[in-house]
Amino acid sequence: MSQQEEDIIEVSIWYGDAEIRLAMEWEPGYLIRRAVYKRGGDELDLGDFHNLLRDDRPEARNTLVAHVVWLLHNFNREMSLVKKEGMNLCDKISIWIDMLEEAKSKTLLAVSINPNRTDIIVNDLEPFIKGLYEIVDYLYQTVARHCKRISKFLKGLNHYKKHPRGREIVYDVYSSWITSDLRKKSLEEYEDYGLEKVNRSLLKIANPFIKKRLMEINADPFAKVNFLAAVNLRICDDVNLYISVLNTSLNLLEYIRDNVARARDMTAADIEHIYEKLSDVGDDLYKLVVNIRSLYMNLEPL
Repeated sequence: MSQQEEDIIEVSIWYGDAEIRLAMEWEPGYLIRRAVYKRGGDELDLGDFHNLLRDDRPEARNTLVAHVVWLLHNFNREMSLVKKEGMNLCDKISIWIDMLEEAKSKTLLAVSINPNRTDIIVNDLEPFIKGLYEIVDYLYQTVARHCKRISKFLKGLNHYKKHPRGREIVYDVYSSWITSDLRKKSLEEYEDYGLEKVNRSLLKIANPFIKKRLMEINADPFAKVNFLAAVNLRICDDVNLYISVLNTSLNLLEYIRDNVARARDMTAADIEHIYEKLSDVGDDLYKLVVNIRSLYMNLEPL
């Protein structure tokens, strides 16, 4: 199978008593390349996305409506998973920091009592080094890839923004979608991780302008699409920063481990220096968690 064939996504959507078959190109954002509308014994080939926008028949409009609903539904489902993956990354790093904070004082105290027991530091650093490698691997295997998944649905919705008829269809669909049971179903796996509670708290103290902003219920779906696309792009761009910070911490831990392994004993100054370096690692990763969490908290459903 060619790469071009692999990038064509085919789905079948039921709209009332009609079956709508879509062949969509993944890379530009689930862009319709061919739509077939089947109802009873009749079958209409409606062409591609641009043909559908020019076609005044109800079958063409129904096809575009079904496509918009499909994009919204699948975005919410995928975004829920992506948000969970990002917050899971934050939890992994936070647990690692807490364990390091708890272990470093005990470890260094034991060596201060037994200056020749440098093996204690070496042995205690090993699981932290291994744990950080696992976090980096999670970043590579999961986070570095997942930002592309939701970007395709957002691109798909943005195709409609460029055409007056397309915009009208999205506005019409979204006004019903926001309170629909199908939307609720698409969010079965969604967690806001306290965002709604934070917003309710802000409402009590916010100035009138901010309060109005917080109380708006996404009047313009394209404004929210653009906002979510910007958040997602920032996540994609910052992945290399996350990896760089983690690798720097890894290199420092391995440097400490290797130098301690070569030492015959540890002086009080040596122990204090190691304690400071481990504290620096914890501080750097804590700042990283705050940065990551602040981004993922802003991933919201459509």
